[in-house]
Amino acid sequence: MGGSANPVGLYLFPNSPTLNIFNNNINEISGDALDFVVGIYGTSGTTTYNIYNNFIQRLYAPSSTNYTAVNGIYVAAGGNTYNVFYNTIALGQNGVISGGSGFGVCGFYHGAGLLNLRNNIIYVNANPVGLGVASCLRKTTPGTAGTAPATTSIAATSNNNFYYLNTGLNNYVYVEGTTTANIKNGYAYSGATTSVPNNLNNDPCFNILTAGDIMSYKYFMSLGGGGSRELNSLYDIPNFAGGAILPDNLKILVGSPDYAESHAVNIATPLITTDYEGTIRQGNPGYSGTGTAPDIGADEGEFVLAPPECLLLPIELLSFTGWYNGEENELHWTTASEINSDFFELQKSTDGINFYILGNVDAAGYSTAELNYLFYDDDPIAGINYYKLRMVDLNGEYEYSNTIAIRVDIDAEPAFVIFPNPVKDNLNFSIISTDDSEINIKITDVLGRNLLTQEFTLHSGQNTFFLPTEKFASATYLIYYFDKSGAKQVQQFVKF
Repeated sequence: MGGSANPVGLYLFPNSPTLNIFNNNINEISGDALDFVVGIYGTSGTTTYNIYNNFIQRLYAPSSTNYTAVNGIYVAAGGNTYNVFYNTIALGQNGVISGGSGFGVCGFYHGAGLLNLRNNIIYVNANPVGLGVASCLRKTTPGTAGTAPATTSIAATSNNNFYYLNTGLNNYVYVEGTTTANIKNGYAYSGATTSVPNNLNNDPCFNILTAGDIMSYKYFMSLGGGGSRELNSLYDIPNFAGGAILPDNLKILVGSPDYAESHAVNIATPLITTDYEGTIRQGNPGYSGTGTAPDIGADEGEFVLAPPECLLLPIELLSFTGWYNGEENELHWTTASEINSDFFELQKSTDGINFYILGNVDAAGYSTAELNYLFYDDDPIAGINYYKLRMVDLNGEYEYSNTIAIRVDIDAEPAFVIFPNPVKDNLNFSIISTDDSEINIKITDVLGRNLLTQEFTLHSGQNTFFLPTEKFASATYLIYYFDKSGAKQVQQFVKF
């Protein structure tokens, strides 16, 4: 739909004490110029809105300069109660959306009234422009920095929602205000602008409540009588099925691990026993699935339960590699983002098992751009040198990188090194090449039966790859390396 000023999918004019809006498939709405586009719009009357089991997607305003250009659901009538349950809202699921100067977008716009938000998937993939802000949940009027919204505004029962928002300087999962000039109490997963005076935060452990920490979204929402408000809400990328059929593209892919599975709660008022298509939800008579609770969103399906966890590492490592340059071993690594990063600790081993500290390199602290690092080991041993990174954040928490192997006797035949051995889940192999070429790797059992064959592309220098072995039975195996001339090398390894 397009061609009209401020196009809206459903414009609600209540004429009864209770208005039920359910099982709608709203999509393909486009606006222009100063337009704002809305999937479901409720801004009048004095009533109770029950908005549930709706799919909302593909809303656009590519030239709009409106701070509220695109909105999945927009409610703003004081005195109303908005019960918003089991909806799936996806803005930008088929490609990032943006607009003109000042362009802003939100999955749910809360202007006024009492909001009870439960069991919804709210997905936003957008780039705001200028003073614009992107958010999953926006409260229009900014409150006092560090003070949670009143429970007469966002109900203490708001909970069990599943959010996703792409990273960006002005992208917040929850925020109060309309533009970057007035926003307060903003909570992003990562990548957003931070401000202590305005309580604008990145919360990389969004899925976990950190008691007493105002930078924790769940702790913030528990204040002011919030209690368990948003305690069981989650952040991740939903495993949408995709495809050309709407709204099936917004169903969660069957069999995939996903927070939508069994993380909702049953709704008694109004009584909601089925999903958008009429499938019975868990906990209601006739349910035939395997879930332990209803699923979040408009679709009840068969997915895999994913336990809440802190998803984001302080350092997102893109690559860690190295090579012998004739005198030293050069160690190179690249990070995609860093949040509260402190330093990198280089560790070295001569047997791939016992490591010692080689040196430290300061980290950036905070960055959303790719950063490249370099360290020289000026005393490599003859033979195989093993290296790994310990990536440490400002809280002292750390993660390890992959392990790489560098062979220093480069005049010998091309090195083919495997590690660890014995192996459990992933077998690493390292090859030094003098040029770019294709190779084949084959794994057989001791009787010569082929179990795996895979082609790899080598680049000049050190190359390190891995092969999954977690499904192999505990036994002895052979791994073969065939170069472009057909010559082969073979190594033996043990799976335990």
